[in-house]
Amino acid sequence: MRRQTRIRTSSRQQVSLLILALIICMLPAAIALEEFTTKEFFDSESIVVNDQSFQVFVQTERVRVENQGRSWYVNNNTCNLINSTKWCLNRISFDESAIAEKASVTIYSLLPVINAKLSSPSPIILGEPAVITLEVNNSGGMATPLRFVQQLPDDIILLETDGCMREGNSILLSTVLNPDQSVSCSVRLTTTTPQDRSIGGTITYNAPLETTMNLDPVWLDASPQVTVSLFTDTQSLLLGSKTNLTINISNRNASSIDEVIMRVELPGTVDWSVRKGTLVRQDPMLNATFSLGKNKTQSFTLILQATRLGQGTARISTWYRKAGTWYTGEPATMTYATTAKDLEVMTNFDTEVIETGELKTLYVYIRNPNTQAALKNIYILQNSPLFGNKTRRVDELNASQQEVIEIARIQGPENVKDMVYQNEYTIFYETAYGDRLNVTATKSLQLKEAPGLTIQASASPDRITAGEEATVRVDITNPRDVDLDGIMVTDELELSTRGIRQNRMSLSSGASATAYIYTVPAPDVTHATTYYANTTVMYNYSGKEYRFGTLTPITITPKRILVAAQKSMSSYSTPSGGTASVDYRLTNNDKDAAYQIRIPLVPIAGLEVAQRNDTLVAVIMPKESISIQDVDMIRGTAPGSYAIPETVITFTDVHGNVFNATTNTLSVNVVKGFSNEPILHLVKQASQDHSGAPVVVTLRVRNIGGTPLENVSVADGDSQWTVLSVDPDAEAILRSELILPEGTYKLGSASAQYTMSETSYIEFSEPVTITVKQPPKNTLLIAENPQANQSDANSEQGQSAMTDEAPVLIIQEEPGFWQKLVSFFKKIINWRRQDA
Repeated sequence: MRRQTRIRTSSRQQVSLLILALIICMLPAAIALEEFTTKEFFDSESIVVNDQSFQVFVQTERVRVENQGRSWYVNNNTCNLINSTKWCLNRISFDESAIAEKASVTIYSLLPVINAKLSSPSPIILGEPAVITLEVNNSGGMATPLRFVQQLPDDIILLETDGCMREGNSILLSTVLNPDQSVSCSVRLTTTTPQDRSIGGTITYNAPLETTMNLDPVWLDASPQVTVSLFTDTQSLLLGSKTNLTINISNRNASSIDEVIMRVELPGTVDWSVRKGTLVRQDPMLNATFSLGKNKTQSFTLILQATRLGQGTARISTWYRKAGTWYTGEPATMTYATTAKDLEVMTNFDTEVIETGELKTLYVYIRNPNTQAALKNIYILQNSPLFGNKTRRVDELNASQQEVIEIARIQGPENVKDMVYQNEYTIFYETAYGDRLNVTATKSLQLKEAPGLTIQASASPDRITAGEEATVRVDITNPRDVDLDGIMVTDELELSTRGIRQNRMSLSSGASATAYIYTVPAPDVTHATTYYANTTVMYNYSGKEYRFGTLTPITITPKRILVAAQKSMSSYSTPSGGTASVDYRLTNNDKDAAYQIRIPLVPIAGLEVAQRNDTLVAVIMPKESISIQDVDMIRGTAPGSYAIPETVITFTDVHGNVFNATTNTLSVNVVKGFSNEPILHLVKQASQDHSGAPVVVTLRVRNIGGTPLENVSVADGDSQWTVLSVDPDAEAILRSELILPEGTYKLGSASAQYTMSETSYIEFSEPVTITVKQPPKNTLLIAENPQANQSDANSEQGQSAMTDEAPVLIIQEEPGFWQKLVSFFKKIINWRRQDA
């Protein structure tokens, strides 16, 4: 029987108790969520929980806990409130096995702690009933009244409640929660409006003052639900391999979906075909249109084949219509990665030894490790510092196919030390679908120096002119310590008409023999050209093949054009400070024209030399002679005799090959100073192109004295001139023309007469010899009177007896024809005037 005790209190006591209760209820909320557990105490000990100080006293049969002057005695989980407060602190517990010496105490909050949650155990779908559950518990220390209210929207239909009250379209829950007490209620509701919304609520309770708690809402997804799920065998593909992609479109609605549109976007790394379902191709996508019944699933299966390297994503999008409204579904994706096995490369050697002169064939083994895809356009590049770059091509290599490729035929080089060289190989190739890839490989080749046959080949002379001959000789020596048979010596020279020569021979150890001796005629060339006699020696020894070779150069130069060059002086004696000119005469004795004739300036020791006239002649036609006057001007300051060295004149043929012609040497005397007495120097010169053309006779009258000369009479045969004045260091030039038949003539001396200080002086020139030759074959002779001829040429006196008949006109087909024709007619007019 439970004993009850009534305690009478006065009004003042009641007020005190009420104040005490309020103080207890207003303890800081900071201790509401913490606890102090399983602490063993001996005798007496002070503890702190959430900044609250408690004093624990261990007694014989019970434990006394004091806090801020309030004491509670705990015995067998019973709360005895000594200070007669309204609320009993029943959350102080201790271990029942505690004895008088120790106790285990747990201290809990004095305030209520409310936890509440709204949840739905299943998806909320448009048109289907949904269950929403409210769960509330008090994990605090005192009982509290609690109230839950939720006003539902009008388009939410409340079907039934369990543990809650219903007032119209609202949900109510009112109760009192004691410590460690829980309460729950649930409602069933539905909606037909396709609109997403949330359902939440508020809870109010006393703690001890009124407190409001907002609950996290439950979302009501009221739109139609169509889901896309994807399944595949593998997402990692080898090039050419295949996999299945299954697409499931499911209707989660309580009613049918009128229309679903599905779009499939596949990555560019795969090709496809349909295994299940109907899909329409609309590049670059696939489309399908269908309807879905309640809780139905439509499946499609595609076969994907990897055709490109790289990574790509398949994307499936859906749009669906229900009750006239279109909705967009969540897209689904599946990522695929395509790789390919690299082309395998092997060579037939790995640090293999090759001797000097040894021949070896290098192979490259390639294999396509891909079992479902071919490789094409395979280029194998060898990069070798010793054997150079080589390239080979293979059109296609089928799946799992291998092939042996001869990459190079190499020969052990001569004069190398024992070394190891690296041959690098780079192989470029394409997949069957156009992806470009490459692999590399490196192999070693060791070169070993070994004695080989010695080839001594020579050409004598090694530089010849067109039309000449050179002799080629080839000697072979065996320096090895073994006898060699079957030595094949091959010699090839492009200039030789005999073609390739071959000689099989045997040589004992240390022996030598001559393989070939032959002559090579030099052909015509347009420029200096070097040809090579290619000599190769091959033999086999100890299962190995050896080859040695050498090249013998023979240089052929173009045939020389024969141009003669001669120079003369206007005066071979000149006073100190005076000048003398050097003239040049060039004759082309060849059948080919000479071009770009250049006369260089040649320095003369002790003399000043300058060039004042043109030193470049464009062309000298075959068999043509030209004179160039006053080219070099020479001035002497110190008296004496000076040698004028030869001049090397350069010219080219029509192909630009350079030749030269060397002139004669001259000497000049420089006399001391200028003389007051007149000194006259007379020089006679003659030039002629060919018979029938006029011979131009030039007289050069030069005053090398210090006094002007006046009224100088010059006579040359029947020709007479009077020179009015010749100043010191000045020159007068007189010309006449003759027409002579073919032959050699000596033109006599000319004379110059002058008077100075009542004294007469006369100066004679040296005679001139000239040869008149037949004109070239392309020369056309035209005469005004065909019966005209030359009469009684006096070759000994060097004069021509001119008749009354007109001179012969010579016309030649050559550059400058019209200019020469006009000039010649002018000369005829001048001659007739003089004759008159």
